[in-house]
Amino acid sequence: MNKKIALSGLIAATAASMMFTPPLEAATTQSVQFQMNQLSYSNDSGKHALTTAPYELRGHSMVPLRALATSLGSNVSWNQSNQTTTLSGPSYDDIKLTVNSNIAIDADGRQIKLPERVTLVKGSVFVPVRSMAVLMKAQLKWESGTRTVTVTKPSDAANHIQRSYNFAADKQGWKGGFSDLPVDYDPDIYELEHTRNLFRLKMARSSMD
Repeated sequence: MNKKIALSGLIAATAASMMFTPPLEAATTQSVQFQMNQLSYSNDSGKHALTTAPYELRGHSMVPLRALATSLGSNVSWNQSNQTTTLSGPSYDDIKLTVNSNIAIDADGRQIKLPERVTLVKGSVFVPVRSMAVLMKAQLKWESGTRTVTVTKPSDAANHIQRSYNFAADKQGWKGGFSDLPVDYDPDIYELEHTRNLFRLKMARSSMD
């Protein structure tokens, strides 16, 4: 009876040592909002200043690329020598854009024509926002009354399950037992085998005395 109680306690300790982190909640959305001719933009972290305001060019809204991309969780790199900027994100891999060019190049080398050229204004790269939203797999909403554009996309943090197992004796206080029991073990078989091993050990010690 005592062994059964001890074994049950050990099994409970084994279960407790399995630290389970539940799946992350459904991926949240990330968004950024620009208002034409305004020296600021808003994203999930608040309102931020711009050195150059978004503007309209032949019916296309041009917005600062870095503010757009980073607000949506993308990485941005800049190559000064060839005036090329590269966006990277799990949902679309890489997108390369070159100043004064209206061609975007995706991760597979495909060339996508943009309605306006990528421009450099006072040190900031500007791009046609609707086309960039499509390339970044984001959604765009335009409010004509306020001349405001909002771009939204799911975050790139994938749902996952994390499991870790801790069998450290110093943390759990175990002194022995079946810390690596299979999930479908038979308690009676393990208890019987444990009893037999103890009996053999006792007999061996008796023969040595």
